[in-house]
This record gives sequence, structure tokens and C-alpha cells, in this order.
Amino acid sequence: MTYHADTVTALQGGALILYDLLFIEGLDLAGDPDEWGIWTGPDNITTDVVSGSTGGNVSRSYVGGGTLVKIPQIVDSIGLESRAVNYDVSQINTYTRDMVFGAKLRRARVTHNRGIRNPATHLWVSEPEVIFVGRIDTIDGNMSAAGGEGNITLSCRPDIIDLNVTNPAMKSDESTRKLFGGTRFRRYDVAEVVPRRWGMQADSKGKAK
Repeated sequence: MTYHADTVTALQGGALILYDLLFIEGLDLAGDPDEWGIWTGPDNITTDVVSGSTGGNVSRSYVGGGTLVKIPQIVDSIGLESRAVNYDVSQINTYTRDMVFGAKLRRARVTHNRGIRNPATHLWVSEPEVIFVGRIDTIDGNMSAAGGEGNITLSCRPDIIDLNVTNPAMKSDESTRKLFGGTRFRRYDVAEVVPRRWGMQADSKGKAK
């Protein structure tokens, strides 16, 4: 991953104010596209960030004030393993509650950006860089006891999880010949619709367990 020169200079300087921004692209309950932005800052902002799809800059809005509670440690590594990346969001904030319970977030696209602000001016040294891109796999709620603190965990997986897609309708040539009595008639007919399994907890019909 290549960072902007101003970002590299700020990292080398050591005097940093870091903020994390999480942008989610999913569906509302009617099935129409919708999007949400949350970040670790104290207020609501609209700012340019680096796009996780194009690498260019894109303007996005984020709601702060305790919406994004916990950020995972993300480590770059070599390989095709699909590791879970868990983000904790507030269970009492109205915006995050509406986002989780009033929308369809499974398989929603997630882009995590991290920005650096100048301690003197409190302005971005450059557009917040992309840290992680993936999709939501599962959502777990941790309800708190009286006087305690709870959260909602968005468990995300990188796009590499698509390599785990299986086709349960695949059969060998030998089993196909047995099924049709040895004939090859209509062997290349139109294929049927096959359920597409996705996620770590999907059943044979592609639905979450």
C-alpha cells in the first residue's frame, strides 16, 4: 500500500492525532441501497477520503460522538487466509442502532480509513488512507447489565472470502452418466440456478445460520 507523502512525513514526525473512519454500503429494509458513516471523532463531518474501490478521493459524511467504539488491530500479511476484523459500535447511540436494526447489513461493503491531523492546526495532513476493505459477515450484540457497557460487534471479512464460494450442485461426469442412463443427451442444456454460499456461517442455501 502506498501512502501520500504528507502522511509519511507526519508518521515519521511522531506528533500525531489519529482518527478512524468507517463507511458502510448496504441496503435498507426495503432492499434499496443505503450508506452510513461513523468515526472516532467528537462531531459530525463531511470530508474527502481515499476510496477503497478506485484509489481516488471521494467525499463522505461521518457521524461521531461515540458511534465507533473500538477499532481492531489490523496487520498486513501474505497469504489467502480470510481473517475476521471486528469493529465495535455503540448500542445506545440512535444512529448506530438505526443502522444495525433498521437495515440489511449482511454482506454490506465496509471501508476503513485512518486519518492524521496536524496537532497545531487540527487539519488533515492528507486525505485519510484506506486501512481495510471488506464486507460484514456477522453482527453480534453484547447487551450490558445495569450500570455496565455493551456494544455491537460488526465482524467483517476481506474480499478474499469470495474464493471460499462453493457450488453444491457440482457432480462428476460419472455420476451424471449414471443419472441419465449413460446418455449424453442434453448434457449442455441451460444450467439451473445454484445457491451461492457466502460467509463463514452460511448454510447450504446461502443463508446465515
